[in-house]
Amino acid sequence: MPPEVKDLPDELQLATAAHVKYIQSLDTKKDEYEYWLTEHLRLNGLYWGLTALHLLSHPEALPRDETIDFVLSCQHENGGFGAAPGHDAHMLYTVSAVQILATIDAFDELEARGKGKKIVGKCKDPLPRLSVMSAPHASSSHRRPARQGHRNLSRG
Repeated sequence: MPPEVKDLPDELQLATAAHVKYIQSLDTKKDEYEYWLTEHLRLNGLYWGLTALHLLSHPEALPRDETIDFVLSCQHENGGFGAAPGHDAHMLYTVSAVQILATIDAFDELEARGKGKKIVGKCKDPLPRLSVMSAPHASSSHRRPARQGHRNLSRG
């Protein structure tokens, strides 16, 4: 910590221990209604909390093995991750899962215990790729006409 920060009065010091304790407590409130209302934020919340703990210089504050177990419990057979166990896989939660596993250096666990290895990367793209040369040019003949009742803003 820089010396100028240590010289601040107590009321201006960051309450690091209180922040760490709060983040640790978030998964212990399973008997509260709000806990279940925010289930769709679980994996993202874990990422945010883990990132905050790293910024607070307390990366060890969440148990690594339990973190890995939770992340892998959110994975589907197609390789994607849901927001929580039983939620549909989605790109947003998959990114959070990968970020969490990268942060705690757990890609080896994903490789050993993860799902979807037989199909990830083997999907064919259902949409053909357009090259720049084959894409239609933005000329007036390619513009869609304005819908009736709506003002065409491109003509001023």
